[in-house]
Amino acid sequence: MDSASAAPLPLQIPVPSPEHSVPTYPKHFIVRVLHALRRFLETRILEPILTLTRAIHLIILLSPILFLSPIALSGSRDRNAYGQERSGTLWWYDIIVGQMQRAGPTFIKLAQWAATRTDLFPIELCRRLSRLHSRAQAHPFHETRALVEAAFGGKTLEELFSSFDPEPLGVGAIAQVYKATFRKESLPHTLPCTVAIKVLHPGAEEQVQRDLRLMSILAHGISLIPGCSWLALPDEVDVFGEMMRAQLDLRIEAEHLQRFKEGFKYRYEIHFPKSFSGLTESNVLVEEYVEGIPMRKFLESSGTSYDRAISGIGLDAFLHMLIIDNFVHADLHPGNIIVQLVPPPPPLIYLRRRFASYFNLAPPTTPMDREAVHRLSDLKDDDAALQEELNRLWRKGYLPQLVFLDAGLVTELDEKNRRNFLDLFQAVAEFDGYRAGTLMVERCQSPELAIEPEEFARGVQGLVERVRDQTMSLSQVHIADILTVIMHLVREHHVRLAGDFVNVFVSILILEGIGRRLNPDLDLLKVALPILRDVGRVRAEQGLLEGAKDRVLPGREVLWGAGLFLRLWVWMETVQWVSVQWGGREELRISDLFVPDV
Repeated sequence: MDSASAAPLPLQIPVPSPEHSVPTYPKHFIVRVLHALRRFLETRILEPILTLTRAIHLIILLSPILFLSPIALSGSRDRNAYGQERSGTLWWYDIIVGQMQRAGPTFIKLAQWAATRTDLFPIELCRRLSRLHSRAQAHPFHETRALVEAAFGGKTLEELFSSFDPEPLGVGAIAQVYKATFRKESLPHTLPCTVAIKVLHPGAEEQVQRDLRLMSILAHGISLIPGCSWLALPDEVDVFGEMMRAQLDLRIEAEHLQRFKEGFKYRYEIHFPKSFSGLTESNVLVEEYVEGIPMRKFLESSGTSYDRAISGIGLDAFLHMLIIDNFVHADLHPGNIIVQLVPPPPPLIYLRRRFASYFNLAPPTTPMDREAVHRLSDLKDDDAALQEELNRLWRKGYLPQLVFLDAGLVTELDEKNRRNFLDLFQAVAEFDGYRAGTLMVERCQSPELAIEPEEFARGVQGLVERVRDQTMSLSQVHIADILTVIMHLVREHHVRLAGDFVNVFVSILILEGIGRRLNPDLDLLKVALPILRDVGRVRAEQGLLEGAKDRVLPGREVLWGAGLFLRLWVWMETVQWVSVQWGGREELRISDLFVPDV
């Protein structure tokens, strides 16, 4: 867009529309009647016709899955597939993936969500669904122009921006993202010039609502099939529907970003883009534009100097979200993480941040080398040059900073699930696997539908005992393998877990997978200790390390049993000390460099 195409006008930040705004109509009787007639035609005639048309389209697309299902019983066992599924079953899974892809954005999101529910669906099917990525087409730029101009009170793009790249930075099933630069003359001094603008696809809300109604009908039908009632698919569709509706209001994502920034404001190695709620509407989100190297580049490379540090930072950030804040990013995958490299921090920066955190002061500023960021961004498609630049910055002492994007989906454990999580965590920490299994059955969504709960508890007990036998070499303990076995037991014995629990499990699985690819010797003990030390420090400051009574950390939402925590902390510190005495001293400095709360 030409910067000289229009004279700049002062930018007036519009007041966000209320969450449940009530439309206003002209008071003239005839006009009101016409509006009422239009609403009647849209909701009672046009919408049912569109829903029926969509249903017919979906029946045509999805019926091959049903008709070809007998093939799943044929073929030989594939040793490379989890559970040694039959070749016919694997072929049928591929049909499911292909048809879900063709069914459109809502069903792509459904498939991606189903891929996380290894407690409900076969693991090999979930693996194949997890490779399904949205191939949504970008909507035309003229539609973006109309939506953005409407969000800014009717001002044209030329009046608002000196540049607005018509080519999207990324296109998803629900929205697409652009890079734009505000005119300096029309910009309040508190806002950056260059921003990222996320725009909802026109008509996305209507199509999603239509698809959710049809999914609900289908789920109720499947629940009538003998043996399928334990899945409680209607409830799961309701959960999925809430997730989708949250993504359809970009103001919710803006609030999530603000809350994440507040939770990590004293953490030097983690960054969330700043959202500008005053410029955000339900279908247009304005946020800070962040440059960096996609996490995928580090995963695809042959190894960089920063891999080991990055692997620990990601897991540490997740544990902070889960244990400290009880506010977890629920869409953590490599596509939503980018890496920046920042100059070495000034002297005593961590002590200054600790002081600011203790007295709830504004965090001290940390340096940012914009030129280095731009160079790395420009070199991200040249592997050799990028590797050389990374090595140069490593020698100069630059540190990695992880930037988490797309915060539309989050997980919070409510009071009941926090209590369940704490009890389960205590049982596992005490290596009482049988009690952990019993608790999972008793606290699940439908305990009366569980099959052979005693055998399930014994299965969990055997798994926990195997972990206990490796406590002096936790780098050999793969959480992904543990969770995979647990989910297999859950599905086999019809132990229906709450969706919040599953989201937490899946996030751990994904982040550990990223960490292991960057650092095969990743030691979860070293990553967890700084967070446990931080919780201990807060409890000590508040005088809460007495007895075993559970309390809520001031200003926090997570429950911790003081007695449990103290025992767990002492045990892990002991294991860490023994490991060091046995020669496991590698990379201890990483915790000190990147975890300011130690």
